[in-house]
Amino acid sequence: IGRPPPGFRGDVADYVLGNFDSSEKAELGGVVEKAVAAATAIVKEGVNSAMNRLNAKAPPRNGPQDTTKAELRAGVQTKAELRAGVQTKAEPKKT
Repeated sequence: IGRPPPGFRGDVADYVLGNFDSSEKAELGGVVEKAVAAATAIVKEGVNSAMNRLNAKAPPRNGPQDTTKAELRAGVQTKAELRAGVQTKAEPKKT
């Protein structure tokens, strides 16, 4: 699973087609689950949509997060705004 380790000597095909080591065997359950989810998404959403969603880069764990329009309407502030002391107002509810 993954790329050959640093210092691997030989044909990459031998690595890819070789047997799993113990750490790779431990990962197999999660890999199979992701493959099933990907196949299901392709069937339900189509190839392009599934590919865009599943291959999107995740935001950094401790980095700034994008705030959605709905969150902004609800008065949620971005981390940058909170640090800068910017106040946002929620739109009044429409009745």
